[in-house]
Amino acid sequence: MLQKAGALMVTAIEANVRALLKCLITKEITRLTACEFLCGDFIEYLRRTDTSYDAVLASGVLYHMTEPLELLHRLSTRSPAIYALL
Repeated sequence: MLQKAGALMVTAIEANVRALLKCLITKEITRLTACEFLCGDFIEYLRRTDTSYDAVLASGVLYHMTEPLELLHRLSTRSPAIYALL
């Protein structure tokens, strides 16, 4: 959806290995060339990167976090626009 809307690069982080495999299959079938899918912990990724983003879409993430406020804080240091969906 984001690539189709014109995003030049999309980084997606998935903690569930089975869901990640589904994402990778979908990426190949639909030719999502501007998308990269990473397996791991969202907060840990933000702790280790200094990459900034034009926008962040956090869908189905906050309610899984043990420290949701830390996640929101770290996201706010990386992007001026945060869209959090439950």
